[in-house]
Amino acid sequence: MRFVTTIHLLAILDSILGLLTAFVLGTPVGPARQYRQRSAGLRTNTLVAVGAAAFVLAGNPLLRPVVARMERRPLDQRTGELRLEIRVTTDAENLAAARRHVIERLQAAQYPVADIDVTPVGEEAFEIIALLTATTAAPAELDAVVAELSRHPGIRHAAWESASLDWRRRRPPPACGQRLCPRCRTPLLEGCCAC
Repeated sequence: MRFVTTIHLLAILDSILGLLTAFVLGTPVGPARQYRQRSAGLRTNTLVAVGAAAFVLAGNPLLRPVVARMERRPLDQRTGELRLEIRVTTDAENLAAARRHVIERLQAAQYPVADIDVTPVGEEAFEIIALLTATTAAPAELDAVVAELSRHPGIRHAAWESASLDWRRRRPPPACGQRLCPRCRTPLLEGCCAC
């Protein structure tokens, strides 16, 4: 009985109108071909037109989950026009735990991290900047991720921002003798790398 309550009459009428339009537009091609003694005549062209319309009408709702999944795949960073960053401020004692929590929370929300940077802010605070891989992003989802990050006890502040790739800050080369994490290429500041 639930099927009866979820029927959308306007959607059904729209589909019927689309099939009728395909029938009306596909039918005139048939007599011209039939008059010239071609193999595909009136019935064939009408069936092809209506079949193509039915395929498109059925494909739209059936392929919507596939398209949504494809949109979440990472895009080529070089051709992307927008970058998304999650910025988190924490203190030195909680730096490793906050960095690990940011990475875990973003992966749980299916936002892969392309790069993560740790920069000092003042004397006692650090800012963790997670550059997300170029994917489609919903602002409401990012707001929820940031709200969850803000509730973490070791995080002072969390926010997200979007900017053009033209403004992307380049990570400065490491100072002479400074060690980098071999996995994430983050400067090792007394064991702050969470890898």
